[in-house]
Amino acid sequence: MKIDIFSHIFPPKYREVLYGRLPSSLINRDRSLKGSKAMPALWDMDFRLVNLIDRAREVGLPIIYIQAIYASENNWYLSDVYLEQAKRRGETRNIEIDYPVCEKGSWGADYYTGIKPLPEEAVVQKHRWSAFVDTELDTILRSKGIRTLIMSGVATNVCVESTARDGFMKDYYIVFLKDCTAAYSEELHNNTLVNIDLFFGEVVNSSNVTRCWAKSR
Repeated sequence: MKIDIFSHIFPPKYREVLYGRLPSSLINRDRSLKGSKAMPALWDMDFRLVNLIDRAREVGLPIIYIQAIYASENNWYLSDVYLEQAKRRGETRNIEIDYPVCEKGSWGADYYTGIKPLPEEAVVQKHRWSAFVDTELDTILRSKGIRTLIMSGVATNVCVESTARDGFMKDYYIVFLKDCTAAYSEELHNNTLVNIDLFFGEVVNSSNVTRCWAKSR
């Protein structure tokens, strides 16, 4: 029998929206990044994410924004291991070497239009796929007594999945939003959903979550 973990979302000390990585550089609706691959699936889900954030604010859930900062002028963050992997993948990843992706202060690292944190909302900067690696995220969550993470953002199979896995291994309940996450292909997206549902959390639509919030008010 499948366990319904939504009951852990209702009490305030168990609630959290973890808003994953959604930088402008991956959406690429209007700008060119020297040959980068845009993520068209995002164009279909961004309005749902905006609605989710609005509903979360209405019911008083904390929202944590995860900001990816990778490139820097003197390459403080991209290790030899990371760069070797990028080079090995060839042209599909050479943008991360030749172009400053998610560089602090740049358009690429800025928040997507319409999705920005309020002054009182937390922002965690990360330099690796997982938002838990060498950041203050775990400290913030434990200080607030948070037990459940509601996952959104991109890419489904990279940053969001990495964070969800680490969250589960740190004993957080994971609610993974299949319609508020996106990847470069439907296959990659769906493979992560299957894996998360088997081993790391519960995969649901955002409407399932917002209906639970409405009932709890």
